[in-house]
Amino acid sequence: MGRPRSFDEGEVLEKAMLRFWRSGYDGTTLEDLERDTGLMRVSLYNAFGDKRDLFLACLRHYRASVVSPRLALLRDPSPGLEGIRRFFLRVLETPSGGEPGGCLMVNASVDETPLDPEVLQLVRQHFQVMEEFFTRALEGSRSCGELRADIEIPAAAAYLLAVVQGLAVVGRSAESGSRVRRAVQVVLDQLESWRATP
Repeated sequence: MGRPRSFDEGEVLEKAMLRFWRSGYDGTTLEDLERDTGLMRVSLYNAFGDKRDLFLACLRHYRASVVSPRLALLRDPSPGLEGIRRFFLRVLETPSGGEPGGCLMVNASVDETPLDPEVLQLVRQHFQVMEEFFTRALEGSRSCGELRADIEIPAAAAYLLAVVQGLAVVGRSAESGSRVRRAVQVVLDQLESWRATP
């Protein structure tokens, strides 16, 4: 029987995730990961595998700990255009818990190195889930008569996905705050234009 781990796996993943988020896969060294997590590389290898395996685990952790709570804004307490509005307003909030700007999944999708097939699969799943959440929110808006009849939901959901991922790329720059605010305001205005006339 192996010795029980003397560290919290979730805490280690959180710290490693933040490092990959800030520095990217190629820009993150094993020394960075050792320093940030407080573990020697042999412990990291034993727990997670090599650097690639740890990165994949961090992408899954990001999806569960960062993306899922944000997507919850699209359905709670009410779906529809208000949920989408809350989602985009969240983009304007200062990152919490030392989070970098942008999106780890988007960063992975535009990495300088050729995409690993498993990374690409996780990124595609991320985009698909995001688009499905926008689709459901728009369908909820349509079902309650809030959305204009001429708005094509698949096209609108694809548009919202493209905008939020574009904002994530722009948000990687520390000087991008005013650009992001202006872009979000355009999206909020667009949402209002989709609203059915009472």
